[in-house]
Amino acid sequence: VSFIVEVGSVGLPRSMSEEEGGLREYFLHMTPQAQNSSDGAAIYEAFEAAAKSSGQEAEVAVRRPSGTPGIPPSSLMSFQHAEGTNALKESIPGMVLTDFNETLANKYLSSYLDDAGNVNVSSVSAASELLAKVLYRIAYNVSSEEPHAPVDTESLNATVYDLTGCLLTSSEGMQCDLVQQVADSYLGSVSLYPGVLFGLSKDLQNPNDKTDFVRFLWSFLATRAGGLSEQEISDQAATCDFPSGKLKCAGEGDVCARWRSKTRGKGDSGSSKNGRCVSAQMQYVPAWSQHLLHDPKTNAWRINGTASTVADDIWTESNWNYGTPSAMIRVTETHAYGVVLFLSGLILTGACFWGVKRARQHIEKQMKQW
Repeated sequence: VSFIVEVGSVGLPRSMSEEEGGLREYFLHMTPQAQNSSDGAAIYEAFEAAAKSSGQEAEVAVRRPSGTPGIPPSSLMSFQHAEGTNALKESIPGMVLTDFNETLANKYLSSYLDDAGNVNVSSVSAASELLAKVLYRIAYNVSSEEPHAPVDTESLNATVYDLTGCLLTSSEGMQCDLVQQVADSYLGSVSLYPGVLFGLSKDLQNPNDKTDFVRFLWSFLATRAGGLSEQEISDQAATCDFPSGKLKCAGEGDVCARWRSKTRGKGDSGSSKNGRCVSAQMQYVPAWSQHLLHDPKTNAWRINGTASTVADDIWTESNWNYGTPSAMIRVTETHAYGVVLFLSGLILTGACFWGVKRARQHIEKQMKQW
């Protein structure tokens, strides 16, 4: 891997005014290595050329961010190493495509409160079309002077809207056909909260310790990576066992992806051979800042470096046990409330004293009559 382009939050770009061109703004945040490399300049030019081409659902513009210290919190941080702490590893240059410059457009991003209300589907579709055109230009070495890239925008937008219906709605959710074809899941709506990385497993590619959502994304990308149609995957691809891996793929470079055939029989959902061998390079890569180190013996994380060597902020989330930490809140009442409460107590005390006295007089009177 020599260069990384990560897609970050692209669902809420700023729509420029008509005087500014009426475009949707996306920003490319670069690592220092990418800013100073020829690859970074070439990829940025490809983005600019793709943004200028016509045919997008909404015209877009690609900008360089201003006033930012580097890349935003992202998976790209997993490939950035602190100087002097990992002599055998070098940081991989890269960039992150986002819908914000300095401040997150989605204030609930990657939290429990993040939901479909924080996503503009047409903006995601426009960003997808932009990325498709960039990939075409890079793959076929298309010059920036050529304005058009042959991208099937209709099919692309249909896929985006289908995935939106599966992942951002609760009516079908993970039970939609697109998900169920490559995943076994009983979930309804999908939580956009990524969760907490407790530790690192020995086999990072083991699908059994992944969530249903993560396994779906992996299988969806793997089955589509080779450009295979549904018929080709179902009828021509060799079968395998997913996720147990008992029946492995024989072909070099093949991976076993989950696949549910629409026809009953060999390889259908009732068969043990519920996977298909596809030629893809999909891998699970846990994302965390390389300024953090995991100790497998204690299953604890520690900072890898000092204040002088760690330039970027370390973005983490505390994983406390239930009830820890806890807080007790004491509310102080107003002075007027205290006065009223005191007077009410006095009145109640006086009434009780008077009632006891009257009861005693009545009892003594009755005793004398006996």
